[in-house]
Amino acid sequence: MTGVYEYALGDETDDLHPKVRNRYALGPEDEYATIGRGKMDITRGTLALPVVSVMPFWNLLFPESGTDVPFSVTTVGFRDPMGYEALTTCREFEFDGTIRQFDSLTVWDDERDRL
Repeated sequence: MTGVYEYALGDETDDLHPKVRNRYALGPEDEYATIGRGKMDITRGTLALPVVSVMPFWNLLFPESGTDVPFSVTTVGFRDPMGYEALTTCREFEFDGTIRQFDSLTVWDDERDRL
C-alpha cells in the first residue's frame, strides 16, 4: 500500500498520525476506500464570501459556516486514464439539511517526482 502522499513525503510519512497515514496511503491496487465521519467547526472571513459563493457549483469551497457541522470524508486510490496514480478525496458537510461537497484529486507524476 503506497499512496501518492507517501511518494511525496518519503520517510516523513512515518511522522503522520497512523489514521491520517492510512487514509492517504491508498494506492491504485487497493480494493477499498477509507471513510471518516465527525463534526467540525467551519469559519471564514466575510472577504471570502463573494469568491466562495460560486464555488459549490464545482464541489469546491462553500459560503456556509457553523459549529459542530456533521461531515464525512471518503478517500479512494486509483490509476487515472493517463496511467498516473491518483487519490480522490470527497468531503460532504451538512448545514441544516443542505449538503455541500468539497472534492479533491491528487495525482503523482512519476516523471517529475511531484504531486
